[in-house]
Amino acid sequence: MPTKAAGSHTLSALVALFASATLSKYVWQVLPSLGEVSQSSLTLVDRLPVVSVPTDAEAAGALLVIVVVTVVWEVAHYARGG
Repeated sequence: MPTKAAGSHTLSALVALFASATLSKYVWQVLPSLGEVSQSSLTLVDRLPVVSVPTDAEAAGALLVIVVVTVVWEVAHYARGG
């Protein structure tokens, strides 16, 4: 893995974190079905005996935004030869 990849992954995580905090409330307005899928996945993870995660609508929206931003960032990173 190239040396510059760690910086890109770190920046991706920070952008995803800030974007999720800002955009999570809009997920339910724009994409309610994806919000429900995200919330269902959080509920399944929360059922595990050693994991406790929030399962409210805001957390589900944040999870969805984090996944989308990270995937787009990584695809762009590898597409440019990262």
